[in-house]
Amino acid sequence: METEAFTSLMTSLVRDDDNRLSPGDVSTALALVINRYNADRPRRLTQDVEVGEAMVLQTPDQWTNKRSSILSIEAPIGRNPPSYVIEDYFYVYDLPDGDVELRLLAGVVGVGELVRVRYTASHADPLTFDEDDCEALACLGAAILCDQVAALYGHDTDTTVQADSVQHNDKGRNFAARARDYRARYESKFGKPTSTNAASAVARIPSPSRTGMRNR
Repeated sequence: METEAFTSLMTSLVRDDDNRLSPGDVSTALALVINRYNADRPRRLTQDVEVGEAMVLQTPDQWTNKRSSILSIEAPIGRNPPSYVIEDYFYVYDLPDGDVELRLLAGVVGVGELVRVRYTASHADPLTFDEDDCEALACLGAAILCDQVAALYGHDTDTTVQADSVQHNDKGRNFAARARDYRARYESKFGKPTSTNAASAVARIPSPSRTGMRNR
């Protein structure tokens, strides 16, 4: 979905009739939606890459350091059924400069060969959102914005006369309730946030008797 269309959908759910939100508020909400979506459902891409010297793989085009992870490596490409490198035989290696290398253990394939890497990649804007997820994502963005409007009305309550204070308090409670409802809609599809970090892989040294390949 185009960014403008998504933000329009997101803000239409808020119904900010008093225009309390700024364009910056909407941009911040969109950034938070993208971050949450990257944690809950990153992109899954496939690319053929070359095995370089020291068994270092060419980095896939959409790879993001500290966020992307390897899902599988097919080698050799094109077997039926496909042949996959055992997880113990590939890993992500952190370099001192903050970069990473995707490495295979020696003997899995030869230098110069192509392998097929399936990996996770980050969303950068709504253009890569799954169409079936857009409604839930818009609800998450609306929840963030409704929370902000509720907080603004709460602040007004502390600085206005009694009659206005009651009205603003009611509006604040209304927006807070809608924020909870919208967030529940998102979490009914994606679940609550967890502390699991799937952006890195751990290398385990295999026993000499294993071949490094498996079939599916």
